[in-house]
Amino acid sequence: MITNVFEEDGIKEYKWKKPSKIVDTHGCGDALAGGFLAYLALDKSIDECVSAGLYCAYEVLQRLACQFPDKPNFNGQPFYEK
Repeated sequence: MITNVFEEDGIKEYKWKKPSKIVDTHGCGDALAGGFLAYLALDKSIDECVSAGLYCAYEVLQRLACQFPDKPNFNGQPFYEK
């Protein structure tokens, strides 16, 4: 799966880490947008914003409906394949 982000100097592609299982796609896009915007509000770089959004979407894909694990473990590291 690929996510594209338009920046001033062009379009950048981010390849997702594939989840071990996909249970439900409902809320996946909302989770991606929420994670991205949360990091954007914290004045993080676009790469960090994308990574946060992809992590959120990754977690939601593996659960029924739009749910997160009891203890999310996003550590700010890139959550996409370089």
